[in-house]
Formats: sequence, structure tokens, C-alpha cells
Amino acid sequence: MTPPRSATTPIPPVVAELPPANRQSPATRATCLFAALSFVCAALLAVQEQSAAQMLLWPWQLLYWLGPLAAGGAFICSLYDRDPATPVLPRPWAWSLAAAATAIIASTLASPVRGQILPWCAWPLALLALTAALARVFAHQGSGALLQRYTLVGLGGMGAILSATSLVMWATDLGVAFSLRADSPFAVADPLRHILSSRNSQPLGHVNYTAGSALLFLPVLASLAWTSRGSRRALWSLATTLCLGMFFSGGSRGAFLGLAAMLALAGILAWQTRRLPRWLLCTVAVLLLGSSWLHPSIRGRLLPPPPDAPVNLSNEQRKTWIYGGLLAAADRPLLGWGTGSTPWVFANYRRHFDYGPATILQLHSLPVQILSEGGLALALPTAALAVLAGLSAFRRLRRRNKASASSDAVFWAAAAAVLGYGVFSITDYQLDLPIVAASLGILLGVLAASDAA
Repeated sequence: MTPPRSATTPIPPVVAELPPANRQSPATRATCLFAALSFVCAALLAVQEQSAAQMLLWPWQLLYWLGPLAAGGAFICSLYDRDPATPVLPRPWAWSLAAAATAIIASTLASPVRGQILPWCAWPLALLALTAALARVFAHQGSGALLQRYTLVGLGGMGAILSATSLVMWATDLGVAFSLRADSPFAVADPLRHILSSRNSQPLGHVNYTAGSALLFLPVLASLAWTSRGSRRALWSLATTLCLGMFFSGGSRGAFLGLAAMLALAGILAWQTRRLPRWLLCTVAVLLLGSSWLHPSIRGRLLPPPPDAPVNLSNEQRKTWIYGGLLAAADRPLLGWGTGSTPWVFANYRRHFDYGPATILQLHSLPVQILSEGGLALALPTAALAVLAGLSAFRRLRRRNKASASSDAVFWAAAAAVLGYGVFSITDYQLDLPIVAASLGILLGVLAASDAA
């Protein structure tokens, strides 16, 4: 029989050192504050009119540089986090993130135009830093799930603000067109047709930016609307509607493919849980895809042209950009030309093709641009991160019954956003946009946290 413990027997040190379940270490709190500051900088830049053109101008360049510095501060603080309730980042994620960051820095420093492209590696590095820092914070055994929920709300709030800002600016542009006199050469003869054919580039500066950013926030807002109750559900539903309006106003065919991928994932999840009638799921999917198909801009870009139609300049230009990027990658296969080098390098290869401008800002394909600007040194860890994100979703799908409903909703909102944007990114490159880089870093942090936990 075990003798009774004496009143003077000391508590074992292991038990005494364990922190309360929801207590965070100073390093964890500092990581959260720096990450929040980085996202706020990206959010403030995003709501400025034509922000992609203004972000390197005074005074917005202060926010452009402060955001990546704050993301780096979050990463450094996470390295000093010795809280036993905070798990270590899994090695596959850690090595892939480190390899990608090293490749970006090495390719930029080795570039023949490094003096011109240094600013463009800031936010891709911030994306990697936010992923590495927040993965550990979100996997905290006590407060990780709550922090994920707060982060989802913050992302949803930004998505609502960006969607409302975009639609208001677009409506203002349409109002200016409608106010022109009838004898003006730019007067609108058919208002409805003009609205349907117009594409919204506000506030980020390009129609693909509009649709791509909407793809990132749409699953987040839909998840918040689904998991909320009462007036909050009504508000989040309204925000989701605004985000859908922003998405369709962009008129991007690549974004249409991303939406189809997200709907497929949502259908698989809902089909397994049977929380909704399956006929309702099919009806919603048909309505969303059908409304996309009815958009004249999207339908015209997806259907093959008639035999007697003139050359589709958009398609021919995309072929030029892709082939030119591949030629550039073939000349420097290991490290590429450096992140952000496309405007200075593409002109060397334009002479081989018949269509397209003399120079461009991007190759309109994330895989091609990564291969051209970062070479195999960046393409391989980027592919590894994509595989890790997919494996994280697959493992989460197998252990759905072991996760709480709240953490499940946050995870699958992040997974749907990353999947949809990943499919869309085949047709466009946007990692130089602060709001896209910061949002992707946070969402990837949620996926990595599932593996860390």
C-alpha cells in the first residue's frame, strides 16, 4: 500500500512549471501583435484607390515597408517562444519555408537587376514569415483555437470592408459613365449591357486583383455566416453577398475556376456530414456556377471562338507571356532572374513572339513566374508547400470527428481559400500585393498549425 504523501512533500517540478491552459507567454503575445500590425498595414494599403500603383509612393511606402518588418518581428518572436504549450513547427513545413525564403533572397541578390527589384521581395518574404510564426501560435494547446477564431473574424472584417469599398468605387466609376451627355463619344447607350460588360478594377488596380482577393475572403465570410447566429449571421451573410458582388464584377475566368474548386471542396465536406440536404447542395452549386456562366465576360473567355472570329488577343498575349517566361527560366534555371525582375527581363524575349506588349509587370501565371524569377531553387520548395497544404487537408478530413466544430470551421475556411486561390493563381501572379501576401500567410499558418498540433 502506498504511504500517504506528507504535507511537506514538494510538488514535482514538471507539474509546477506547466502554465494555465489559456495563458500565453510574452513571446506569443508579441508574435500576435507583430502579425496583426503587418496585416493592418496590408489592409490600409488595399483600400486606397489604385493601391497597386500607389503602394510605393509617399506616404504609402511607409506602410509598404512597415508590414514586412512587422512580419519579420513576428517570426523572430516566435523563435524565442519556449512555452511548453506551443508545439514546434513540423520539420517539413520548417524546411520548405526556410528553403523558399533562402531562394528568394539568393535569387534577388544574384540578379543582374538587383538594384531595381529589391522592394519586390519584401511581401513574399512576409508571407513566409507570417506562415512560420502563426503556425505555432495557432497550434497553442490552450488558446490556439480561440486565436484562430479571432483571426477568422479579423479576416472576415477586412473582406467585408474591401468588398464594400470595391463596389462603391466601381459604382462611382459607372455613375461617371452614365452622367456623360448623349452626344459624347463615350456615352452609354445600353446601361444594363454596360454594367454586365464592365469589369471592376477597384480598389487594387486590376480586374484580376479584384477577383483574386475576393476568392481569398469569400470562404472566410461564408464560414462566419454559417457558424454565427442571430444578427451576426445576418451581418456576415450581407458581407458574403458583397464579396460575391466584388467577385463577379471582376469578371475573371481564372477566378471562376477557383470558385469551382472551392465549391467542389465544400460539396465534399457537406456531403460527408449531411448537415444539408444533398439536393440543396447541388442546387446552390448550379446557381453559383450558372450565374458565373451568364456573365458575358467570363463566358466569352471560356468558350472557343467561332472559326471566322478575329484573333483573341487576350489568349495570344497569355501564350506570349508563358512562353517568354519559360525561355527566361531556361537561361537561368537554378536561381532565375530575381523576384520582381519580369518588367526588366521580359523585353529580351518579346522579339520571339507576334503578340503582346513590349514589356509587362507579370507573366499572369504564378508557377511560370516563380520558375522564371526564382528558378528551381524557389519552384521546388513552393511545390513542397502546396503538397504539405494538401496533405494537411487530407489528414484533417480523415480525423474530422476528433476536431471541435469551431476549429473545424476555421480550418476548412482556410483550406477552401487556399485551394481556390491556388487554382486561380495558375492564371495570374499576385504575391507582390500586400493584402494577398498577408492573407495567404495567415491562411497557410492555419493549415500548418493543424499539422503542428
